Amino acid sequence: MKLSFLCILLGLLGAAPCVAGPVLVPLEAVMEKGQPQTRAAPDGKRQASVMQPLADAAMATSLAAEAKVGATAFALELDAMAQRVAGSTQLAPIYLFLSLEEGGFARRGFWLQEPGGRLQWHEDPYVDLIVDARSIEDGSFEEIFAHELGHALLRRLLGSLPFGYSRNRHASIAVTDYPTAFDEGFATHFQALARLLTRNPQLRAQDAGTSFKPFLPYWRDNIDRNLRVRGVRDNLFVQHQAPWPASPTPGNPDATTLFDTTQLKNGQQMMASEGVIATLFYHLMTQGVAITPDDTAALRTRYEELFRALQALGSTTSLKSDTPIFLSVAQQFMAQTPAARSRWAQTIIGITYGATVERALPQQAEGLSLASRTGNDEEFVEQLGAARKAMAALVQRVESNPRLLTAALGSEIWMAGEAGGMPVNVNTAERDSLVLLLKLDASVAERALQSRRQQGLFQNVADFSRRAGLNAAQAAQLAASGKAIIGAGPNPRE
Repeated sequence: MKLSFLCILLGLLGAAPCVAGPVLVPLEAVMEKGQPQTRAAPDGKRQASVMQPLADAAMATSLAAEAKVGATAFALELDAMAQRVAGSTQLAPIYLFLSLEEGGFARRGFWLQEPGGRLQWHEDPYVDLIVDARSIEDGSFEEIFAHELGHALLRRLLGSLPFGYSRNRHASIAVTDYPTAFDEGFATHFQALARLLTRNPQLRAQDAGTSFKPFLPYWRDNIDRNLRVRGVRDNLFVQHQAPWPASPTPGNPDATTLFDTTQLKNGQQMMASEGVIATLFYHLMTQGVAITPDDTAALRTRYEELFRALQALGSTTSLKSDTPIFLSVAQQFMAQTPAARSRWAQTIIGITYGATVERALPQQAEGLSLASRTGNDEEFVEQLGAARKAMAALVQRVESNPRLLTAALGSEIWMAGEAGGMPVNVNTAERDSLVLLLKLDASVAERALQSRRQQGLFQNVADFSRRAGLNAAQAAQLAASGKAIIGAGPNPRE
């Protein structure tokens, strides 16, 4: 885009033209025959939206006011910080596309229509949201904008993220794959942070639980949104998710809200859970620092350290579909920032109970939980001291050697129950996925899961088939499906 047009546009929005700093620029679709206009990107490989400056003056004024306060203002500061860390000297604004349908994963690249109809290609990432007066008034814009901008921050710092093989619909309660969980989990942690930084009275009331409305708590999207805050704060997602008592949803059967506190997810499940990733980032950024809408200095310092680790990782490492990206970031951070190494080791091991490192500490944690569940207080107290010592020892080991963080992850093993069916990773799947998607008998699924808990993760397709007790035909079909899934490549979610 010509710099002169950008300067004029920023001036019209009330920003100092071409001054380095966080700026939000709202755009809307150029319509053609009642439909949003698109045009092939310069590379010819995709269609991109055609946009123009927002014509609704009242909405533009409201968004300009939002950009100056609370979580939105902080998110824009982080975007400017990310650009500087990535080496930019001329900061780009963050573009907000007021779309006509829900967005999703981060978007990059659009056509901007200048006065006179000339189109200019713009390669920057942008936030894609439905925005109206109500969403601004009740604070949902502030919270979801922070989430969506999180995706853009990753693109600025890490470049292009790989795709994973899962086709599960992503959600806080879903287990997908390493890249999807990392991308969504990083973005999700900003929603819990937004509740700490907002000045919006309606959002603060919702966070305090004083704005309860009947029936709405049953709405699936509302359940997911609440879990993205309370589940993250309370470290709920590391717990095993029990099967639905009634018929599960075929598209994502293991994504339940029935958390069993006597069992933990395994390490691979945790790293493929956006809820767990969000929990880790939230606690790493917020624990032990004062945070108010008027005091974010310590928080900014932590994000700058994190951003430098993300940028270094993106510039030196080729991330792949089977890369446990969060743990790679942690290892990079601990190498770059020795002063914070102990805090990161303590937080990661404390949140996950060391499940990505070993099986012993998670088993101790489960024993404690079971003693509490059965009301055996004496046994709980007796085991607590030993568990704390074991955790402290594991933290020291990880602090000395961060490479241990991935020691207990194992391999991804993807299969499908039929040609073109939903891919299932048997090291993260639970009963309903094995039954509904892999077409296994319930007894076979239970046998496989019991073996996984007692003997550890499966090594390969043959190991799974043997421990599950499959016949030769079943084993051959699953092996063939696994090769087909890998041959077809990852699932492009954008």
